[in-house]
Amino acid sequence: MREPEYRRLKRRIEAEYHEKLKALDLIFRMSGGSSTVSGEKSSRTSKGAVSEAVRNAVSRMTAEFGVREIEDQIRKDDPTSNVKRASISSTLKRMATDEEIKLTEEGKGKRGSKYRLK
Repeated sequence: MREPEYRRLKRRIEAEYHEKLKALDLIFRMSGGSSTVSGEKSSRTSKGAVSEAVRNAVSRMTAEFGVREIEDQIRKDDPTSNVKRASISSTLKRMATDEEIKLTEEGKGKRGSKYRLK
């Protein structure tokens, strides 16, 4: 076996290995597991990742939406995401204040606020 062939096979095996690890991690987290898997430091979501996930979900909305609709869209995009509703809510409020989206109905009590794209 020559070196180029060795390197090609090694890359392919490493890629397959990483795909299998990701699949195992996904299955474990979907079944309720939350330990550190695949080299992850913790299950916390980084600060910028929450804003990015919310913005991506908002961009897919076609009608009026609230925190639950955004949460559902984030989970569809990434079933392993660990974004809390409170984080989604504060990101949506910040986006409304920055006039990225429009607040159509302010929440009161258990009823959440509703938003729409500008």
